[in-house]
Amino acid sequence: MITITANTSPFHFPSATALQTRDAANSVRDIESYLRITAPFDGVVTERNVDRGSLVGPSSGSASTPMLRLQQITRLRLIVPVPEDDVAGVTSGSRVNFTVPAFPGENFAGMVQRVSHMLRRRELCQWSWT
Repeated sequence: MITITANTSPFHFPSATALQTRDAANSVRDIESYLRITAPFDGVVTERNVDRGSLVGPSSGSASTPMLRLQQITRLRLIVPVPEDDVAGVTSGSRVNFTVPAFPGENFAGMVQRVSHMLRRRELCQWSWT
């Protein structure tokens, strides 16, 4: 003979009020997720075109102003015009030291990643008048 014992504990179903409260909390959490802007990299906000609490929407074309500008400053890209006399000494992979007016007395180091081998018309005009 086989004896089967059933679990006699009662089932507990959440009440309608509890379900509505949970759904309302989920809805608020979903709405709050739209209020957070995240970037795929760490950076610093360098330009902000909206204020806290401003109503924003999708861009309305190519001429629309971005809400903010975020820049990754752990690695900077410098574009440096090099005088003609010094061009031969600049090669990819060369280490360079430089200073910037914003940090007087502080030296920075970098590496040349690419040489454009290009002359700009504006620079040609400058050189032709000197």
